[in-house]
Amino acid sequence: LAAQQLVHLLQGLVAERGQTIVLTIHQPRSDLLASFDKILLLGPGGRVLLDGPPQSLRLGISACGAALPARGNILDFAMDLVAQPAWAQQLHDRWRSETDAARAEAAGSPTAPPLSASGGRGLQRRCPWHKALRTLMARSLLNFSRQTGMIWARCAQIMLWACVLVPVYAPIGNSQNSITSRIGLLYQSLGMLFAGTLNNVAVFPIERDVFLRERVDGLYSTAPFFIVYSCIELVQEACTAAVAGIIIVQAIGLVADFQAQCVYIAVMVGCLFNGESLGIALNSAMVHAGASLNIINGLCAVIQIISGFMANDLPPLLVAMNKISPQMYACRALALSQFPPELKFKCDASSPICIQSGSEVLRMLAMDGDGSVRSNLIGLLVLSLFYRFMSFLALHYRARKVGRM
Repeated sequence: LAAQQLVHLLQGLVAERGQTIVLTIHQPRSDLLASFDKILLLGPGGRVLLDGPPQSLRLGISACGAALPARGNILDFAMDLVAQPAWAQQLHDRWRSETDAARAEAAGSPTAPPLSASGGRGLQRRCPWHKALRTLMARSLLNFSRQTGMIWARCAQIMLWACVLVPVYAPIGNSQNSITSRIGLLYQSLGMLFAGTLNNVAVFPIERDVFLRERVDGLYSTAPFFIVYSCIELVQEACTAAVAGIIIVQAIGLVADFQAQCVYIAVMVGCLFNGESLGIALNSAMVHAGASLNIINGLCAVIQIISGFMANDLPPLLVAMNKISPQMYACRALALSQFPPELKFKCDASSPICIQSGSEVLRMLAMDGDGSVRSNLIGLLVLSLFYRFMSFLALHYRARKVGRM
């Protein structure tokens, strides 16, 4: 009764508004079958088996040599029939030959290009870039609006982290002890790399699985999905990093001029962005999120330790690795912006060591000759884009590999 009422309602919409309605329905009753103007019967793998008016269903089945039932629902019989690969192949071949003939007749030439032998999918053209981008962006925004937990999963840990740091470090002051506190705080800020990978694990595997299914069906290429995912991710990262960065810098009492504040936010965005890139690459190469997370954890720990705040005397191999690490440039940009020459520290009478300025802190960290804030931010940007491109290649390779299965 519910199916009959639904079909009648849709018929009314067609009659009143002249709309075309596409409806997926599972084995309707025989009396409902005549209510449809056209039916599309799909077989295993999404291959088209029949495409025409309802009465063509009996004609198509009988033309393939199958004995039609004298009574009963023809759709029940058809569903049982197409479950057998041999009959499904016959129905598809018949549909394909009829469609080839119709296309050739419409083109006025008997040599019109045939349909792809891949079965049904040859009719599908991959969606153009601009349409795929628009459609995927609209769908992603709709998904996020319906699943606010996904937004919370991306933003919560950064905001909570900022709120925890404030009572621990504020007010940071200018004593000798504050130097160690400042270095420790900046070092922890680089830990946004790992936060970015956790954000990725919370969202990307679900999005990846949907993309791979649609990529196999030939709906769109890797690039539109990757661009839409990166854009939405970057907006969320920028908003979260801006709020958390302002809270940390202003409430704790770090160097808070406009340039230093912007550098801190930019470094946070860069760390989150690179964490996402690392997550995309490993979650594209590996199916199991837990295994990839273990590898990510180890990589992030090594990358952060050798970045500069904690280890300054490295073996040649690690020095070379550090040169291609965006975290090294993030570390230097933070240090140069947060320990300017004009920053002064008070000497404690009980301490035998007295560091009086930001320049002396940079010399202690062996960063006094590591370029300017601008040059290090450029290095961070270039390497961030490079590793995001590498993560795109990893996802593209995974998509091609799945498509060949």
